[in-house]
Amino acid sequence: MTDTERLLTCAPNFRGVTPAIGRGGRSLAAGRLYRADAVVDPTPEDHAVLARLGIALVFDLRSAAERARVPGGIWAETGAEVRPIDMLAHVECGSNPWSALKDSPDRHGAGAAMQTLYAGFPAALHGQLRPIAEAMIGCEAAVLIHCTAGKDRTGFAIAILLAALGVSMDEIMADYLASLGRDNAQAREETRQLISGRLGFELDEHAIDRLMTVEESYLAASFQAVEQQFGGTASYLATAGLTGAHIAALENLLLA
Repeated sequence: MTDTERLLTCAPNFRGVTPAIGRGGRSLAAGRLYRADAVVDPTPEDHAVLARLGIALVFDLRSAAERARVPGGIWAETGAEVRPIDMLAHVECGSNPWSALKDSPDRHGAGAAMQTLYAGFPAALHGQLRPIAEAMIGCEAAVLIHCTAGKDRTGFAIAILLAALGVSMDEIMADYLASLGRDNAQAREETRQLISGRLGFELDEHAIDRLMTVEESYLAASFQAVEQQFGGTASYLATAGLTGAHIAALENLLLA
């Protein structure tokens, strides 16, 4: 079984980051960085896999409401340190990504909403990037980044870390798109509840489908915001407080 296979029955999008080439031609190290949807009701086999992976540090990018509805108690059992970061609250403070759905409550509005959501991710994560990097650098075991579906908030967080390592945009996009087909019924229901709570009405299944998928245009909206708001990836990382020493330490940690 490889890191990028379906590692857990209970969390279809739990996987190692797709193999890639970083700065200096060094490959992404296996067994160091994982990404996932929320781990809920693991089977005995899932418990065995988690024990083997030895994850010691978990970044939970879900909102407080999501964590209340679906607690991540499994990590307390494993002894992993959990660091919550509510990215969605930061995005919604800056804009209303769901407004497009009020005007067009269909798959077209859903696509527009997702691009607005992704455009808000860089600013939402910016102030947390240095603490994330420093916690990772100080961890001697495997690290996990997750949200509810493991594709949007997690998708950008992993993408910007890969960019910091010098991974090409083609390979960053390949890792992002590897979430296709890893549907999670619990994540779908969480999304349905979130949107109905924000809009006051239910969306049809076609709109939900568009919210639950990954598309190149979504992640591209994040990197366009990085360019427009921060002057590019290098400036984004620098203004977030990542020094050359941080980047070198991340390379030594995550590149083989």
